[in-house]
Amino acid sequence: MLDVARESSDWFAQVLTVDNTGAISREAVEIQRREYHGIYGDEAGDALIEQEYFCSFEAAGRSVAVLWGLFLTGIGTVFQWLDPIAAALGDPDLKAQVMEALEDNPQYLAYVLMGISAITIAARLRSVGKA
Repeated sequence: MLDVARESSDWFAQVLTVDNTGAISREAVEIQRREYHGIYGDEAGDALIEQEYFCSFEAAGRSVAVLWGLFLTGIGTVFQWLDPIAAALGDPDLKAQVMEALEDNPQYLAYVLMGISAITIAARLRSVGKA
């Protein structure tokens, strides 16, 4: 959204960090950082601080947990757009076919969910191990 706003003359875009505004003290940010480290581990905690208080999304690219979350969001978006994608590919019944396959073989859904859980746990343990 920010990139769209920056490129359009119809929008106004401004990015201000806590350093720019002074709205939150550095001490308060460091207190929040310690809390995030305790909850999410050092890597993910630092990434959240950089994102929330310093408007930086670069750290997210170094966090396995954050990247995994973005991947899952992408998968959800694909499923949301499954009908238009299927229609464009000439198979308007694709969503129904996927649903039927899952109904006929519920173990596939269980395998997918177990895989998602295993990767999520591994990413979280990696973050905790770095703490």
